[in-house]
Amino acid sequence: MLYDIVKVYNRQEEQRAQADGKAPVLLPHISLHTLRHTFCSRMVEIGVEPKVLQGIMGHSNIRITMDAYTHIDETHAAEQMKLAEGKPAFSMLVPYRKSTESMGLSKMLGGKRGGMTRGKDRGT
Repeated sequence: MLYDIVKVYNRQEEQRAQADGKAPVLLPHISLHTLRHTFCSRMVEIGVEPKVLQGIMGHSNIRITMDAYTHIDETHAAEQMKLAEGKPAFSMLVPYRKSTESMGLSKMLGGKRGGMTRGKDRGT
């Protein structure tokens, strides 16, 4: 059903774009499983506790929820680091750095620009 909705939208978008002489802006393939990953990631971003999210998702193991279903991008990571900067624990963890910018955010994210990586991807 979701596939059909996207297909109809994309067909209409192609017709509109052709009539306007513009390039169409098409939706990618979206599955219910994709929406499940998106839901899990957004819940983490708004601060839902991991164990609560594990229960909502119906996972038997927290690692499934946090490692397989949660995807954090650089923007969210940067926002979280800015929140942490003014807190005492942060200054104890990073005593010689003036800001998160000097820490090199992409290095903290495992050296990949596309977002967070799992520990096993970094060789840890």
